[in-house]
Amino acid sequence: MPSRLLSGLGETFRWRLLSSLCLAPPVLAAIILGMPWTGLLLLAMIVLLAWEWVSLTLGRFALPSGVLLIAGITLSVVLASQDHWLWGGLALAIGGLAAALASPREGGRGGASVWLLSGSLYIGFACLALYYLRERQAEGLGWTLWLLAVVWAVDIFAFLVGRRVGGWKLWPSVSPRKTWSGFAGGTLAGIMMGICGIFWLDARPLWELALGAALLSLVVQAGDLAESAVKRHFDVKDASALIPGHGGLLDRVDGLLPASIALALALWLGA
Repeated sequence: MPSRLLSGLGETFRWRLLSSLCLAPPVLAAIILGMPWTGLLLLAMIVLLAWEWVSLTLGRFALPSGVLLIAGITLSVVLASQDHWLWGGLALAIGGLAAALASPREGGRGGASVWLLSGSLYIGFACLALYYLRERQAEGLGWTLWLLAVVWAVDIFAFLVGRRVGGWKLWPSVSPRKTWSGFAGGTLAGIMMGICGIFWLDARPLWELALGAALLSLVVQAGDLAESAVKRHFDVKDASALIPGHGGLLDRVDGLLPASIALALALWLGA
């Protein structure tokens, strides 16, 4: 059965599988070990995501905007790690605004200032959310692993089922390859993986994990579509060519970013 499901998926899937097998172990190791390794992982994410976002927005990486964006997001996480969350949010806004103000001198695309500020807030809040989940929750490791498990299950099965089953397109004007069958397969896989969290988040009732995973699965796929819309707006296929089979890091974590914000917000409100 697995061989039948994987057959005919082509070179892209093989590159995706190989890239995932290479990237997943160090990511999981950094999360399991905690600080300072989690901090280094977040720093790498900030640098790469900011580089891709600036390149996407301006058509190339420009030092003033790029450095300001990276500095603002990094400082916000550092301040949050010292429990200065308000100052961290302020650093995020100032860094994004400074990057946006620097962009006209760099000859960016139309609306570059707004896109740079939006990217700073989006990437920054997601990194703050990931830090909050791992380091500021009583079951931080468990919740972070649960989040990754749900997101990866959605991504993998949305791709596999969509390619294998096909059918009606989900939103052809934004992402021509995504189908309703892939959407359904990814959502169901996310729910099933979320339910498996009962084995390491046994303080939570089963229905809560199932409902949370269902909602999170929708957020993951919405984030994927949103990133596709941004790339279509800028008329590019991938955020970069950093990861074979995936494109850029932004293409790989397009569902993780909004999902981390949603989960962190839900846990914060429920605390």
